[in-house]
Amino acid sequence: MTAPNGFNISHPVLTSLTLDDGRTRTKVDTPQLKTLTIIDWPAICLICAPILSSLHYKTSYDHLRLATDVFHLEKVDVCISNPSDPRKTLFLLQQLRSVKFLTLNLEIIKFLSSSVELISHQPSPFANLKSLKVYPNNVNLVVEKQTQPEVTMSTEIKNYLLDSSPAPGATFTIVSHEEVRAARNVTSAQNLMSELQGFLDEWKENRETNTAHMKLDKAPMEVENRRAQLKAKKEMAVWGTDDTYQGPVRERA
Repeated sequence: MTAPNGFNISHPVLTSLTLDDGRTRTKVDTPQLKTLTIIDWPAICLICAPILSSLHYKTSYDHLRLATDVFHLEKVDVCISNPSDPRKTLFLLQQLRSVKFLTLNLEIIKFLSSSVELISHQPSPFANLKSLKVYPNNVNLVVEKQTQPEVTMSTEIKNYLLDSSPAPGATFTIVSHEEVRAARNVTSAQNLMSELQGFLDEWKENRETNTAHMKLDKAPMEVENRRAQLKAKKEMAVWGTDDTYQGPVRERA
């Protein structure tokens, strides 16, 4: 439903939702929503989904807001390519405090590292965290040996994200540029093969359709040829093979 100040999605039993490639301010009010995916949606999104368990948020700017506390988050993957305000980014992370498996892009970490004074005296909000993964998003898939610094994290940022995790502590994984490049190249190759298979299937279907049409077009010609052959046989029976009239063929008594 379109509202004066944006777009509203309200559904009492919706459990899964994907928002892809939009520019409109959006409010989502879905009390049964469990899985939410938001991709390339730089406008402000206000989410009211109290039992949300899975969130994938990938866009340019940090405009996601949770209107209610979310206590059932299992998996969260946040990728913000151009974070603009460290306070907004920190506020978003604090809203995700119940998450157990958290994935962040390296650009968020670098951005927060430039404003480390905002978190230096704050406790970690992630009391349930079991796994933290950090990966670089801006990776050149063509360059084999990309001259990028090693993926690292400052002590202050690491403490803020991991210090409150339950014993024996959350697992911490940093993915390198090379690993991201290899994984994306594999995905790209798989997508290309799938696209080629689609073209091949379409070609086969068109070929079978054209063959069927050719058979249908050829059928009337075959009927006419058969009729001509029967007519010729009848004429031969009347005239004979030496062009002399023999009259109707009769059986001997």
